[in-house]
Amino acid sequence: MKKISFYISFLCSLYLLLFSGCSAEEGYETVDNKDQLLNIQVTVDNFYSSDGTDTRAIDDGYSTRFEYGDKMGIFAMINGDVVVTCRNILCSYDGSKWDGAVPCYDNAQYFAYYPYDADMNTKNSKEEVVAAFAEKLKANTDQSTYEAYAACDLIASELVTPENKSLTFNFTHQMAMMEIVMPMLEYKKTADEQAYYIVPDYTNFTFALNEMKNVLPLQSKNAENVYRYIVAPGNYSFQGSFTSGYYKDKKYEQAVAFKAGKYKKINIKSDSSPLIHTIGIGDFFMNNGVVRAKGVANWLTDKEKQNCIGIVFYAKNPLADISDVAAGTHHDPTLEADHPYCTHGLVVSLHDFSKLNNTGVETICMCLSGGSIDINSIVKEKDFFSISSVGSPSSLPFIMGYNNTKALEYYNTTVDIAQNISVAAQEIDNYRNQYPIGCKASGWYIPSLKEMNYMQHGGGSVWGGNPIIRDQLNENIVVVGGQAIQGTYWVSSESGAGSFFKLDTDAGGVGGQRAWNKFPIRPVFAF
Repeated sequence: MKKISFYISFLCSLYLLLFSGCSAEEGYETVDNKDQLLNIQVTVDNFYSSDGTDTRAIDDGYSTRFEYGDKMGIFAMINGDVVVTCRNILCSYDGSKWDGAVPCYDNAQYFAYYPYDADMNTKNSKEEVVAAFAEKLKANTDQSTYEAYAACDLIASELVTPENKSLTFNFTHQMAMMEIVMPMLEYKKTADEQAYYIVPDYTNFTFALNEMKNVLPLQSKNAENVYRYIVAPGNYSFQGSFTSGYYKDKKYEQAVAFKAGKYKKINIKSDSSPLIHTIGIGDFFMNNGVVRAKGVANWLTDKEKQNCIGIVFYAKNPLADISDVAAGTHHDPTLEADHPYCTHGLVVSLHDFSKLNNTGVETICMCLSGGSIDINSIVKEKDFFSISSVGSPSSLPFIMGYNNTKALEYYNTTVDIAQNISVAAQEIDNYRNQYPIGCKASGWYIPSLKEMNYMQHGGGSVWGGNPIIRDQLNENIVVVGGQAIQGTYWVSSESGAGSFFKLDTDAGGVGGQRAWNKFPIRPVFAF
């Protein structure tokens, strides 16, 4: 139970009664001291499980909390009738207390509700308020944002009698809440081990409640496969469909009864069992996060080939190795900060990223260290690691592509002259839109020299080698209709003033090149 203390300033003056046409003869007695402040204590109950499995909804992210600008309505009742001068009085929260001109009556009882709705101005009881909110739920089926979800979550108090100039409102949930748990696909290295990689086993999730179609729930902040939706108490037919991780369409239907102030957890199942597979180089990566073993190339369905977006080229944790123990920096500190869950590997795209009709990126960056603008001085403003190969420690032998890409994107926001921008960083966002990643991942970025090195010959010296890994990758890239990795590519590692590194994936040669030369880029992402 979350207790919130606040104060409501009641303006208790006889002139308000006279203005409304009410008088003491009508049975309304006023507090003599118009400046009297009533101390109001409020408690808010959470949703409780209707199944008895949990005592209450445990996700604090959805507990009722009041913030600046929130509004509630207050009613006064005398002998079962609403007081016309105290019907749906608006009270606003200023961050510490509630303010509202609410007439006070010694012989009245009060109830309050939240969130405020001007449509309640015609209601004459708490029961009418609750019924009106229930009707609104039938028409407003989109609760996919927290604001929309909270607007449906009606809380209200029972009638309260002032005692010693004090009122205590105990808010309880007047609606019910359903919690939908969608299936997840688990990857295990052995049957007895814990899952090391877990992805949603569903896409295209839809559901309906009775006549309410295309119902959109709120995704939990704490679990990506958990959704919540506010419903009016009653009996429902819960129906829905989804596509499993292996692109099989599934349907479900069940009868569910909901009670006010209660929540019910609904577990949706798929046919998938834990997958015994160690993710490795050459595996197929689908747009929903599912990884298919490289050995099943001949067994991929047309749907899987269509939805494959890349091939795994690094099957270790890209955040695991320390580049400089003293400095505490990892392979890519920016990647670790933005996407700490990307610990399973790296994926290379199926296509070159080229701005000019596959002839290469026009410029990777025109104005670099040593030029009129020092890019590394600029990116330090946002605590990016230097993209330069010089300095101590040097970033060159380490996975740094995400950091470099974000640094170049930030650099673009600091320059006004068009010819000074990093064209590669400017255009990579178009590639992200063209080939979306439908799972938790870093998003496409420009690889560093080290990442390109892993893609070409599997690590070791960054100065190139035989294309043994590249050739393995190309075998599966071609299977799903991709463009083979070949020739020379830009990387996001700066080689010196006005130049970046390039890598020849055929011969393994590495060298610096003036930044305005044209080479393609092969995007990658971490997962």
